Amino acid sequence: MRYLGVELDTRLSFTKHVHQASLKACQSALAIGRLMPNIGGPSHSKRALLGSVTNSKMLYASPAWAVRGTKTAKNRLAMARAQRTVALRTIRAYCTVSAEASSILASMLPADLLATERTRIRSRMDDQTDENAYQHP
Repeated sequence: MRYLGVELDTRLSFTKHVHQASLKACQSALAIGRLMPNIGGPSHSKRALLGSVTNSKMLYASPAWAVRGTKTAKNRLAMARAQRTVALRTIRAYCTVSAEASSILASMLPADLLATERTRIRSRMDDQTDENAYQHP
């Protein structure tokens, strides 16, 4: 079932959602990559900005699915694959560079950590709004 762009399955493992989001992010990364040649082209900051489009597509509604969706290695690998494509274009590297090295050089945090962090931030914001609701009658 699909609800507000998030694929829900019977076990709420979000495997299908992570796969679909990573696939869309990979397609965006490839399309952006075609716009930017490895030699020459836009500066590093402009490349990183265009790369944030991929992260935004991949991490859509992550506070809802990150806790369960990032537990499996399959999901983390799918997210890392999309990020690697962006990282390679950001640093103007060839496909022989590893995912870890390209992420470090591009100053990109792993997507599973970003999703978990967004979940933590969201829960803190919810806690603060609950406190404010109890203080003001």
